[in-house]
This record gives sequence, structure tokens and C-alpha cells, in this order.
Amino acid sequence: MVAGTELHPGDAGGGAPRQAEGKLGPGAHEEIALRLAGLDQRYTRMRRALVETMAAAGRPLTVPEILAA
Repeated sequence: MVAGTELHPGDAGGGAPRQAEGKLGPGAHEEIALRLAGLDQRYTRMRRALVETMAAAGRPLTVPEILAA
């Protein structure tokens, strides 16, 4: 787990690294990249943008809200 973050039960993979106020903690992108690599997936530019959009919202987003961001 990334220092300064908490796990959120119910999230994919047992919880994504994120700080309570909805901003990504230090090292979060590296942790996400490692988790994806473990599944033979790449942390692409578009995936990173999606993660940043969801983290910046600080709340769950609907698909239309994500697409509008």
C-alpha cells in the first residue's frame, strides 16, 4: 500500500490507493501500474487520465460524468 493512503473496500482489487480527500497519494500511479502489469496490462495515457478524473472528483462518478470531464 502507498504511504498516506487508505484502502476502500468494494473497490476492484481490494481497494485502490487514494487519500481520504479524493486526491491521489504519492506513488499511486506507480502502484496502479504495478497492479496492471501483474495482469499483463499497461497503464496507458488514457487509463491514467481516467484515474486522475475519478480521483479529482472525490466521489463516485457516473459514466456520462466521466465522459463529460
